[in-house]
Amino acid sequence: MDYYLFIISGVLMKKWTIPLLLCVIVCFNACSQNARLSKKAQKNYDKGNYEMAIQEAIKALKKKPDNFKAQELLVQSWQNHRLAKQKKIEKIMQSSDVNKWEHIYQEYSSLQNLAEQIQALPPLTNPYSGYKVVIEIPDYTEQIKQSQENAAEAHYQAGILYAKMSNDKDT
Repeated sequence: MDYYLFIISGVLMKKWTIPLLLCVIVCFNACSQNARLSKKAQKNYDKGNYEMAIQEAIKALKKKPDNFKAQELLVQSWQNHRLAKQKKIEKIMQSSDVNKWEHIYQEYSSLQNLAEQIQALPPLTNPYSGYKVVIEIPDYTEQIKQSQENAAEAHYQAGILYAKMSNDKDT
C-alpha cells in the first residue's frame, strides 16, 4: 500500500513540478526585465540623455506601475529634459537661421510626443506613501501651432525676397 502511495505521490509531484517551475521562471524573468529597464534608464539619466531615460522609465512603468525607482527617474528626467529643451529653443530663437522656426517646431513636437507617452501611462502611485505621483506636463499645442505659422511666414517672406532678387520672370 505504501508503495502505491509513493508512486501516486511521485506522479502528482511530476505533474505539478513543471507548471510550478514555469511560473517561477516567468515571474523571475518579468522582474529581471523590469530591473534591466530601470538600470538602462538610470544609465541614460547619468549620461544626461534624458529623452532615452524617459523612454526606458516609461517601458518599465508600463510593466510595473509601482516601480519606485522608475517613477523617480521619470519625474527627474522629464524635468531635466524640459529645461534642456527650453534652453535649446531659446538659443534657436536668438539665432538668425532661416529655418529656426522649423527647428523650434521640431523641439516642441518632440516635447509634446513625450508628454503624450507619459500621460498614456496608468495612474502612478508611490508604493511607499500611497500618494499619486504628480508629473507636471504642460500643453505645447499653442507653441507648436505658433511655430508652424512662423515657419510658413518665414518661407513665404524668403520666397518673396528670392523672387524680387531674380531677373527671371518664371521665378
